[in-house]
Amino acid sequence: SEWLEGKTLSMARKSLEAVVALRPEAADVVGRGVTPVEEVHVGDVVKIRPGDKVPVDGRVVKGSSLVNESSLTGESKGVEKSVGAQVFAGTVNAGSYLEVETTTESSESTVAKLADLIEQAQMQRSATERLFEGGG
Repeated sequence: SEWLEGKTLSMARKSLEAVVALRPEAADVVGRGVTPVEEVHVGDVVKIRPGDKVPVDGRVVKGSSLVNESSLTGESKGVEKSVGAQVFAGTVNAGSYLEVETTTESSESTVAKLADLIEQAQMQRSATERLFEGGG
């Protein structure tokens, strides 16, 4: 039981580390230049070049591109994004230059919420584990 719990925690920790690695640490904000993601606020417009990780959740305001969302959805095909489309932090701009208006603070982004969920799951033990430990 302890071995299984240790193994599960280890897997959850690796999942959490992988999700946290998705979050870029900086964004190229129009008019301000490279800025820590924590200092990018709702309404700020961010430049995203081909190959860049999307640093914020937001809405495309300039350009169109394929965005690889497999880090969040598991879907391997790129998703076409153009003006008005929603993009998510931690995904990758696989095509052309985009400008994205930030719609969510970094602490509330999809990636941040995913990291929080994994962390919560890590800390909670399943009802089955408690049942076995309690002897029924």
